[in-house]
Amino acid sequence: MIGTKWPSEKHTFLDPVSGQPVTQLTDQYLNFHLYFTDNSFDPSCENIYFQSNRCNPESERCQLFRMNLESGEMEQLTDDPAGHPTSDSLIRTGPSTEKSTCPSTAIIITLTPTSPSSSEMP
Repeated sequence: MIGTKWPSEKHTFLDPVSGQPVTQLTDQYLNFHLYFTDNSFDPSCENIYFQSNRCNPESERCQLFRMNLESGEMEQLTDDPAGHPTSDSLIRTGPSTEKSTCPSTAIIITLTPTSPSSSEMP
């Protein structure tokens, strides 16, 4: 449900090879970053956006979440009954009309083709 808050799962550990601290942001459910060419951080760099099935663990269909990087608290931003395809499913062979928006409409995720159609080619 939109607005549902999830507690932090953040934890920091030392990398056994380098000895450097590593912070893991999530450790439960399926969690996917946005498509690799899309920035997942908001302009303030205080939040990161990701897809997760944490609201419906029996399904691989995900919803959009926002995590506050300082507190680790997560908030569900979409509640699409069909969910969003996982990152592996985002590769399309043709145009898509699938669109999802968060309540404030400040964020719009549109699934688009991975290559231009022949009509868009020079």
